Amino acid sequence: MKRICAWCGANLAETGDAGENRSPITHGICPACARKLMGHEQLPMSEFLETLDAPVIVTDRDGIVLNANGNARDLQNMELESMRGKRGGDVIECELSRSPGGCGSTEHCQSGCVIRRSVNHTFDTGEGLEQQLAQQMLITASGVRETRLVISTEKVGDLIMLRIDGFDGSDPSA
Repeated sequence: MKRICAWCGANLAETGDAGENRSPITHGICPACARKLMGHEQLPMSEFLETLDAPVIVTDRDGIVLNANGNARDLQNMELESMRGKRGGDVIECELSRSPGGCGSTEHCQSGCVIRRSVNHTFDTGEGLEQQLAQQMLITASGVRETRLVISTEKVGDLIMLRIDGFDGSDPSA
């Protein structure tokens, strides 16, 4: 199995038969990216996030958006100030975020929301998740529509980095 950094693509480790070309790939975060993210190299988180090609949103345990890179802001057509302090469902305009109690308050949010479950799993276990398919009902200018997102999560300190790997079948970093 080959392990690569989900943020910069560096090879982290390889186990098993070295001659096997079809080894599965798993992801993590390399020490250099982790140091940059945690500020040990005096690179502010916002600058580090801008070095990443994919849209990335940084949340706390409760799914409150703390930071987002330009790719994520462009995808949502929002300024960072409009994203910060909101729950993820409010930022992506999930239909259920308009329910009484807001994002995270419905039964679906707790049991059926792949984004929330992925963030909670990664926060609780420290295990990053890759390529999770999330189907959300999002509010758009033309009404509510089902949207597919492919997400990955990684825990760094007390934060979760949520990377959007695909949006409605497309690669948002392309």
